[in-house]
Amino acid sequence: MRINYYINYDTTIRKYLENFKLGKSNIYKIMNGNLYLNDELIKKDVNIYKGDIISINYDEEIDYIPEEGKLDIIYEDDYFLVINKQPGIIIHDTHNSLCNIVANYYKKKNINLSIKYASRLDTDTSGVIIFCKDLLTLCYMNDLVLNHNLNRYYLALCEGKFSKKEDVIELPIGSDRHNNNRYVVARNGKYAKTSYKVVKEYKDYTLVELKLTTGRTHQIRVHMSHIGHPLLGDIKYGAKSKGRVMLHSYKEEFINPYNLKLCSFSCKDSF
Repeated sequence: MRINYYINYDTTIRKYLENFKLGKSNIYKIMNGNLYLNDELIKKDVNIYKGDIISINYDEEIDYIPEEGKLDIIYEDDYFLVINKQPGIIIHDTHNSLCNIVANYYKKKNINLSIKYASRLDTDTSGVIIFCKDLLTLCYMNDLVLNHNLNRYYLALCEGKFSKKEDVIELPIGSDRHNNNRYVVARNGKYAKTSYKVVKEYKDYTLVELKLTTGRTHQIRVHMSHIGHPLLGDIKYGAKSKGRVMLHSYKEEFINPYNLKLCSFSCKDSF
């Protein structure tokens, strides 16, 4: 499948591809018979200018079994598919996952590309999740995540009332040696930073807005539990009652590599 890229600044082809953080092997594959400049096949680095069109042929296929399901699409173009994920659905699995539903959507739209997601959400977590259609976009988004340049905002319902209405939590997170698939604040863990502010107080719980600077597994759940305010329903991290873990990814922001402008995707919570 061929995807077009519209050049908005003067550079060279190699530098353009490097700006998306592609490795040398991927650049070699693209420039070895899969790259077109203004509809002409090229196999070497040349200058390109604003207004040019680079086209890349991707020899890919849909790599998940297509399955029927509802998609709440927030935004779509040639590079991004942004979805409001519903609670209770896993991102990827052999069957009954969001990737299976996206595969079915691609099949109906004749999009012959593999399924690529830029970040993950837990099964119970709802909200914004970004799928990348092509390799350039995926590499770019992976680099944003790795270097903490993808701004992610969440809403959560937490137990109790907060003494501090706004705070920043910088506590390292590591695996819980005693419980599989559980994480804890650990001195030897990885650096993690969560900012929060109280939005609304209820009788026994509080609506909180959170911003992730880092993206450690279960980061919000671990940090909120550690300060004595586990998410409602999150018995794994100390909640009093079992139910859906009340966490919603309501907004993601980043610099769009194709127009160099701030890009923001958001959706209402599902509480």
